[in-house]
Amino acid sequence: DASTVPEKSIALIDSGLVNPSELMASIDDQIAKAKEEHQSRKDIMEKINKWLLACEEEKWLDDHNVDENRFSTGRTARLNLKRAEKARVIIMKIPGM
Repeated sequence: DASTVPEKSIALIDSGLVNPSELMASIDDQIAKAKEEHQSRKDIMEKINKWLLACEEEKWLDDHNVDENRFSTGRTARLNLKRAEKARVIIMKIPGM
């Protein structure tokens, strides 16, 4: 139980069974390991999020290509065309993810 760790650590130090500097070194090692795992998971989650966004854009692009009104004029059509161009770029990167 994590809530009793401080009490147990103090008891071990007070009894002389554990050297405080060794305990600190062990804690530092555990912190470093946790930071490495966090960074690794963060990188993986970023790649997953990019992939999910690319999949959403690919679906949107497929829907856009089927839309009969995609060539209409106006601000919305221009914005949709820009989004379609960006979606194509993102989709081209999917195999590299």
